This record gives sequence, structure tokens and C-alpha cells, in this order.
Amino acid sequence: MNRSIIKDQQNLDIQTESILVGSVLILFPILTTLIILFSYLFGILAFKHSIKSAKESKKHSEKLSKIVNKDVKCYVIKDKVPNAFNAGGSNCYITKPLLKMLNEKETIAVLLHEYGHYQKLHIFKSLGVHISSSILIVTVFNMVSIILIGTPFGLLAVLSMLFGKKVASWYARAKEFEADEVAVKHGYGKAFMSGLKKLEKWTRSDVCKKLKKKECDLYFAELQSNSSTHPSFK
Repeated sequence: MNRSIIKDQQNLDIQTESILVGSVLILFPILTTLIILFSYLFGILAFKHSIKSAKESKKHSEKLSKIVNKDVKCYVIKDKVPNAFNAGGSNCYITKPLLKMLNEKETIAVLLHEYGHYQKLHIFKSLGVHISSSILIVTVFNMVSIILIGTPFGLLAVLSMLFGKKVASWYARAKEFEADEVAVKHGYGKAFMSGLKKLEKWTRSDVCKKLKKKECDLYFAELQSNSSTHPSFK
């Protein structure tokens, strides 16, 4: 009788452990996905006010629409930093400082690059890469953790998200070249390059205000390699 009770208890323990392991392997990827989606949503909301206050540049909208043969809206944003971006739809955004910095052809080249991100669905693909790589790492390491020490490693949800972000950043850099190709395809390659040179000059002057050229080169290279989702200007 005692042996039967012990055996039943062991079977119950095995079932409970199996349920726990299964729950962990399901819940952690879901949690990781929700955290990533929330961070992306937060990023979009951060731009929301700027986008709301943006004014359409009809001249650039008409020009870009004619080039890509699709109705595209171009908006100018009041901001201190020269920048341009695409928020997932066909609309393209450029800040006033960058608009002032570039000539007409360079502006169209930059807007074509941003339109390229929409055309190639880069934002959604990057999000997919971030989530899938995070889920893969959290699942694999949790299984290893359960096998070796019999318990899941709770910190893995955060660590996997950071790993996924790194992979997504690498993927995003690769996709920048695809967006560049859209500008090149329409005959704006040289204009895009000259625009990048102007942007690099501004960025260097902003980042390296009190640094010597050699120090600036090292700091600038480190800054781009560690935190940028874009490849180097070169």
C-alpha cells in the first residue's frame, strides 16, 4: 500500500513538473513578445506628437508620388535634429533642419530611401526578426536550464529580449542598403551620397564639439557600432 502511494505521488510530481515546464516554455515566449511589442508601441507613441504637428510638403509629395507612381505624402516636422523616417505606412517624414541642409535633389533621394523602407516592409520584418530570435533564445535556454538545474531561469525573458534587439539591429543595418537601392534605382544615388556626407558632417560636429579629430573618429566609430541601427556613413 505504501509503495502504491509513493508511486502515485511520484507520478503526480512528474505530471506537476511537466505542467510547470510546459507552462514556462509557453508563457516566457508570450511574455517576451508582449514586452517587445510594448517597446515598439512606446517608440511609435513617442513620435505621435511630432507626426500630429507635421505639415505636408505638397511639392515633395507630388514629386515623390510621380517618381514611385504611387500616392505618397511627405511631411515636415519641427525638430532640432536633422532626421528623416518612415513610420510603417507610405508617408515619409523629414525634419526642418535636414530639409534646410539638403538641396532639392538630395531631399528627394532621402525621401526615396525612407519610402524604400515602406516598400520593402522593413519595420514589420525587423519586428518579426526581433520577436522570433527572442523566442528562440528564451525557449532554448529555458530547456537547457530545466535539464541542468531542474528550474527555468526567469531572467531569460529580459536577456532574450536584449539578444533579439541586437539581432534586429543587425538586420536593420542590412536592410538600410535595400532602402538605399530604391534611391539608386530611380537615379538618385549620387544625390543620396552627397546628402549623407552633409549629414555626417553635421553629426560629427554635434558629437565631437570638444574632441580632436583622432578622438572624434574613435568616438564616432564606437558610437555607430554600439548604438546605431544604421551602417556607418562610409
